[in-house]
Amino acid sequence: MVLFLKAPFCFMMRQKDLLWVSGQLALFLVYLFTPEIVVLKKVQFFTNIGFVLMCLGAVILVVVLLQLQSSLSPFPSPRKATKLVTTGLFKWVRHPIYTGILIILFGYSVAYASLSKLIITIIFLNFFYWKAHYEETLLTVRFPAYKKYKTQVGMLFPKIKR
Repeated sequence: MVLFLKAPFCFMMRQKDLLWVSGQLALFLVYLFTPEIVVLKKVQFFTNIGFVLMCLGAVILVVVLLQLQSSLSPFPSPRKATKLVTTGLFKWVRHPIYTGILIILFGYSVAYASLSKLIITIIFLNFFYWKAHYEETLLTVRFPAYKKYKTQVGMLFPKIKR
């Protein structure tokens, strides 16, 4: 009986996972192929800051990918044989992959003075917030220690401690 109840639940989770990943892919495509609606004047100072931000985001992504190794998955549901990672960049941010992506997208928007890309970056921020929220409900069920971890570490950006 328990196996019967678990199978539909796993199927529903997999469908939600596919929806989240498909939504993310769709947003990336919109980001890549959206034409510039308003042309802003480029300022070299902001172009330089944008490139620095893109490099910072790329470094964050590489470090996190190396840190996760076999635990890495494009889907929000945690893998069966995975362990909760709370060290490295995860000591500062619960979702550093999303953070790295957001910094790259924001950096590109700044470097190329792109208002349309900035608007899509803000949509990405909202999307990642809700995707992370869904992912965290699954992580809390899978790892009881995650509940305490959530109170100590920021979701997308480090917590400022007073």
